[in-house]
Amino acid sequence: MSIRELINEHSQRLLNADNLSPAEASQRRIELVALLGRINVECAEAEHAFKRLKLTCRTSETCKSAIDAKTTAEASQEYLNWLEKKAWQQTTLELIRSLRDFTRTLEQERLLTPKGEL
Repeated sequence: MSIRELINEHSQRLLNADNLSPAEASQRRIELVALLGRINVECAEAEHAFKRLKLTCRTSETCKSAIDAKTTAEASQEYLNWLEKKAWQQTTLELIRSLRDFTRTLEQERLLTPKGEL
C-alpha cells in the first residue's frame, strides 16, 4: 500500500472519531508516527533529488543564471514529488496532533466524570 493510500485510510477512519476508543486512538497514533518516519525518509530523498537537478541545471549551458536554474528545476517532476511528500508530512503531523488532542480530551472527560456515571 502506498503512503498516500495509508494516509487516506487513516484520515477516513478518523472521520468517525465518535466511535473511536482511547486504545484505538493510541494505536492509530503509533501507526501514524511510524508512517511519519517513512515519509520523512522519502521527503529527504525527494528534496535531495530536486537539489541535484537544480545543481545540474545550474551547471548546464542552457541556464545562464541561478534564477534560470531555479525556475527550470521548479518546473520538474522532482520538485513536484518533493512538494507532494512535504504535504504528506504535514498531513500526517496534523493527524497525529488531532489524535493526541482527542485522547487528551477523552482522558480529561474520564477524570471529570463521577465514578458512578461511568
